[in-house]
Amino acid sequence: MTLLGPQQSSREQIMHAVRSNTLDTKPKAQGQNKKENRSMEQEFEIISTHQLTNYTEESFIEKDVIGMEIEKQTKCSTDGREALEGQITLLENQKKELLEVNKQWDQQFRNMKEQYEQKVLQLRQRLTTSQRSLDDLETKLAQKQREFDKKLLFAKTKLETAEKKKQALNAELDESKELNTRLKEHNASVTKQKRYYEHEVDRLNKKLSEALAKQQVSFLHHSFQSGESLRKASSDEMRTQIEVLKHQVQIFEEDFQKERCDRERMNEEKEDLKKNIEHLQSKLTLLKAQILYSRPFPPLAYPACATCLKYQQPFAFPVHYPRPAMLMTQTGSSNYQHHPADYQWHLPCTNQISCVQQNCQNCRSKGTSSLKRDQK
Repeated sequence: MTLLGPQQSSREQIMHAVRSNTLDTKPKAQGQNKKENRSMEQEFEIISTHQLTNYTEESFIEKDVIGMEIEKQTKCSTDGREALEGQITLLENQKKELLEVNKQWDQQFRNMKEQYEQKVLQLRQRLTTSQRSLDDLETKLAQKQREFDKKLLFAKTKLETAEKKKQALNAELDESKELNTRLKEHNASVTKQKRYYEHEVDRLNKKLSEALAKQQVSFLHHSFQSGESLRKASSDEMRTQIEVLKHQVQIFEEDFQKERCDRERMNEEKEDLKKNIEHLQSKLTLLKAQILYSRPFPPLAYPACATCLKYQQPFAFPVHYPRPAMLMTQTGSSNYQHHPADYQWHLPCTNQISCVQQNCQNCRSKGTSSLKRDQK
């Protein structure tokens, strides 16, 4: 019984070491299972099951060894010390083997843990980089969208302003056309009046010449019949008639000169209106060209051919739309980008037309008064 003491102590030490190893590995595995993912937990469970199986196998071996030792002690009591020493050596060898196995398992577990942690770190780094790139792309997309919206708003405002300018120019053109038609009508009426007055002046000149001839003939006839008293009376009457006729001729000349001045002024206004109309038409053409240029080009009516889609490098040529012909650089008289005139042009108001009409009415009244005088 005294010889069994060191054997039991060595066995107890081995069991205590095994249990301490297993107990040390179990809480570590449990603590790390809480932090790691499910895949790591499964690996730890597999490792723990392996360790448990090893532990159970070792316990069974120890039990068998203990039973064998007891049997040997009962049978062979004579060579007990040698047998015990051999058993101790065997147990120590088994202990060393078990420690080496535990070390190997611990090393494998640590290696696997390090690999898993490295993989987790790499995945987290990739996730952070992908998240940053995604945020950058989202910010860039938002900036591009804002710029595109700004450009769209700017183009819309440009189109609206161009359309407003076009409408205003069309209204000015219509007004100038109406004024042109009115001035043409007025010019036609003035030319008719001029012709009428010229005809009247010719007719009155003929009447004057005929009246003078008749008066001379009558004066000669009466001079032979009447005396000196009659001569004095006829000469006074002739002087008064000549003065009246001269006054009428002066009135007609003044009317004719006024009509000529009016006609010249009307021609000048007509030329100014023509220039203004040409200027407005050039502005209209420029605005139309700007509207056409600011509009986006239409998409292709037909899809791209198969060769262009297949061989993008040699066959997929980009489509370049031509610019409108109105914006081409022109030389000579066809250059619409001319500077405005030096004079300040103002459209003639209706008051000016009414003034011209009043002048014409005054001329007509004067002409009728002179005709009445001639008749008297």
